[in-house]
Amino acid sequence: MLQSGREPLFIPNTNELFRTRQYEGPRSLGIKSFYGVPIFLRDGTWFGNLCATDTRQVTLNEEEKELLRNMALFLSYAIDLEHTAYTDSLTGIYSHSFLTELEQYEELFLNPFALFFIDIDDFKYVNDRFGHNAGDFVLQEFVHRINTLLSPQDFLLRFAGDEFLIVLPNISVNEMNDKGKSILEALGQPIYLQQHEIYLSASMGISMYPSHDETFTGLIQKADIAMYAAKQSGKNQFCIYSDYLERERKRQSNKIQYALEGQQNIIRLISDGASPDKILDSITRFVEDQTEGVCSILLYEKESETLSYRAGKGLPKDYIATINGIKVGPDAGSCGAAAYTKKQTIVMDIDGDKRWESFRKAAKEYGFRACWSTPILTIDQELLGTFAMYYKRPYAPTDREKELVERATFLVKLVLERERNKEELGQLLNMDPLTHLPNRKQFQNDLQHLCGNGKTLTPFAIFMLDIDEFNPLNLAFGYVSGDLILKKVACRLVRNFPKTATVYRVGGNEFAICLPCSQEKIPFFSKVLEDVFLESFSVSSHEVRLSVSYGHSLFPVDGQTPEDVTRVAMKDLLNKKHEKIALSPLQSTRMEEMERIVLTKDLYYAIERNELYLEYQPQHHIDTNKVIGFEALIRWKHPILGEIPPAKFVPLAEKTGLIIRIGNWVLKTACEELKRLHTAGYTWLRMGVNLSASQLKQPDFAAQIKNILSDLEIWPSKVDIEITESMMIEVERVLPVLQELHEYGVSISLDDFGTGYSSLGYLTKFPINQIKIDQSFIQRIGHLEDEMVIKTIIAMAQILHLNVIAEGVETEEQLTFLQQEQCNEVQGYLYSKPIPAAQLLNYMD
Repeated sequence: MLQSGREPLFIPNTNELFRTRQYEGPRSLGIKSFYGVPIFLRDGTWFGNLCATDTRQVTLNEEEKELLRNMALFLSYAIDLEHTAYTDSLTGIYSHSFLTELEQYEELFLNPFALFFIDIDDFKYVNDRFGHNAGDFVLQEFVHRINTLLSPQDFLLRFAGDEFLIVLPNISVNEMNDKGKSILEALGQPIYLQQHEIYLSASMGISMYPSHDETFTGLIQKADIAMYAAKQSGKNQFCIYSDYLERERKRQSNKIQYALEGQQNIIRLISDGASPDKILDSITRFVEDQTEGVCSILLYEKESETLSYRAGKGLPKDYIATINGIKVGPDAGSCGAAAYTKKQTIVMDIDGDKRWESFRKAAKEYGFRACWSTPILTIDQELLGTFAMYYKRPYAPTDREKELVERATFLVKLVLERERNKEELGQLLNMDPLTHLPNRKQFQNDLQHLCGNGKTLTPFAIFMLDIDEFNPLNLAFGYVSGDLILKKVACRLVRNFPKTATVYRVGGNEFAICLPCSQEKIPFFSKVLEDVFLESFSVSSHEVRLSVSYGHSLFPVDGQTPEDVTRVAMKDLLNKKHEKIALSPLQSTRMEEMERIVLTKDLYYAIERNELYLEYQPQHHIDTNKVIGFEALIRWKHPILGEIPPAKFVPLAEKTGLIIRIGNWVLKTACEELKRLHTAGYTWLRMGVNLSASQLKQPDFAAQIKNILSDLEIWPSKVDIEITESMMIEVERVLPVLQELHEYGVSISLDDFGTGYSSLGYLTKFPINQIKIDQSFIQRIGHLEDEMVIKTIIAMAQILHLNVIAEGVETEEQLTFLQQEQCNEVQGYLYSKPIPAAQLLNYMD
């Protein structure tokens, strides 16, 4: 009766209404008054009724009726909110968030059920070819076709992007097979779009409860394994999980590990100085072990413009004779063309490619049908040779094979460059190439000779020099000008000191001088050294005055070994540097500014030099004490200055724009560590990664995260990106990115909550899953005002169904307070300091 209209229904006397048998139940209960208000959702859909009854004949006044109406309106809002939270906005089916509800749906686990994991093959093509609006239409049609084959008790949800999950309760194995075939058959029918027929295919993996796993997460993982097996077997295939698939996946993982070990072995051969032929042979065998192909390495002869055979024992000798000495050109097979264009040349079928016209007969004789060749180039794009792969069937390289060849080509380049430069390197072994002075190695050799076996008492002195604040000069005038100054310093030192002295360049802006000398002559030569730097140096039309710090030692007075005399001189140098800083109050401020400039420069190279690394702060469930995840924290160990605090270098990275590059490295490295933990069996763990505002503003940032998670096969919900309140100000720029990541399933945390632009409006507008209480509040537990702030934050989070994690928990008192207030999770020194990556597995154990 209430469904027919939108108005409430109030019946103060139900005697007449309950005379029929339809209302025997209410009449038997003595109900005499009925009050009902229909509940409508925001889109006008009738959801149900809010009803009140009474055993008396009662008439409601207007205030009571209004109360019922408001309660119904409140319920409609609450139902709408829940519906929105669990509904995919594009397709109208359940979203990824609904998985948490399914996991708690006890009735589902009372009987067997099947889980289908479906992934549309090559869906990116639809978006690229027809646009994202067309892609959205295809997804909607895709869902419509699946829905027509499902029963009311089945669950269909959009897992992420073009991936879907179907839960089918009470289904037998035969029914499951039939259902899988019918779904794929329906999805294989053409979709008509913009006068085009689009044919889609899908891959589907199936797991069953309880035979395959008794947890929902485990079932999804096993269905995912089956889905990838189906994808490898062809188009529109489905596969049911089995232990064999698990073993096969582990085998593939071991194969990747084997590949990594093989690459490390080659690098070890290079670093150990093995012969080039041995290294090149190892590289070709390494690639051949990972593929079906046969490798060859040809070297470029610049004078004759030909390619000559160098390595590749898998090729027949007669075929090697055919290709040896071929002329570089656009129609000289794959290798000749690659050398000519200096670009990778892929020939998938030799029979139909004109570039192989002159060599097709020889290739056919030995069964070669495909060949793709990669040029080997120096950093200056100078051609060294080619690296080729031959296949005995028409074949195109996979992404993995392309990457494998790229790595192999790089290693070959290292070997060839080392071999080519070996003679030149030998000449320069003991000479500094910039100043043409003897280098550090020669300095150490000469000291060893002068010190002898300790019996020779011929005295000599060494002076160790360090040009003060030279790196800022490089940054100000450029490295070319800096090199010019170093040459001038070298010339002055050689010119001012006697011929009996030897001047060395032992480092970037460091020199050493060794000369026969007695104790009485030390002041004289110190004065000679200081006079070298009295006159200014001309650079880039500027006059630059340099200062130098130096120390000295005397043999055999200060030591009788090279190590002793060098140590004494370096100690003297450092003492004089410290004296300079102490004598000038302004020098300290200037040095801090110079240090900032130096740090900025060094930060550019920190990643390549492996100076940046991550430590991981454990996060524990407050009640069970179980480790539920880690927060990745960046660290920098400077080769000279040691550990640099993040508070010191992160602002520099933000200011210079390096934060994007560093942040992307942190994200990828942390996810790789998470994958290692998952592979070790800790599949429930999540990883928290701090983001910068600059990263969020990248137009392809969401795609970057998706690609990383897809490549590593990590569930999006296991990655928690942490943003700060200050980022929320730029709503229009960051909100779409966060919404896209949220829909993909990535968890989003609001870090340092309470210290910035706290706003309930932001919390309701942004797709936040978790808030982190800043440690400044935690450390002041015991102070009433701060405790009230914490209580308010937790209460607000509970109303908004947000998870709460407290940072910086260090005492039992703090933990007890947070437990009483029902905080969900904690992290801090009470549990552990940040842990190096190598110790994570030990911590879990």
